[in-house]
Amino acid sequence: MRIGIDKLARAYHARYKTDHDVIHEAVNLENALRLWRHDYPRDPWLAPTAYHLAQLYEDVQTPEARKHATAMLRYVDLYFGSSRYGRDARVRLASGFPPLRAESPVRPTPPPYRALRAASPAPIASPGPKGVSSGAPLPASPPATPVPALPSATPSPAR
Repeated sequence: MRIGIDKLARAYHARYKTDHDVIHEAVNLENALRLWRHDYPRDPWLAPTAYHLAQLYEDVQTPEARKHATAMLRYVDLYFGSSRYGRDARVRLASGFPPLRAESPVRPTPPPYRALRAASPAPIASPGPKGVSSGAPLPASPPATPVPALPSATPSPAR
């Protein structure tokens, strides 16, 4: 779940996902978190994960995201009020949110690795079966440089 929150935060900050898409996926994570708390109420990862999700909602610059951030901070305070995350949630709720700011436009998603490899020059062909070349020229090898002889490790006889 925390990996999903981190992934959404990276996509949001890199502007590969729209605000609406980030909120939609974050709501799915929030629902999963609430179900997890219902089944495992003493899980020590619940409070930091819920607070982390509230921070993601705070980062998104829309009124809808601010409503979700407020609700998530209240959730952290209600269920994990004795933890440091509950205390931080109360402080954050008391201080309020900064005003919304303009965001940069969403950029297209970068191509996956396979598409990048397809755009790169073709690799050099290896020889075919039984030493038959596939027809692609091999690159010229650099000229060989002579390697200086190393001094002998055994002492030479004295004269």
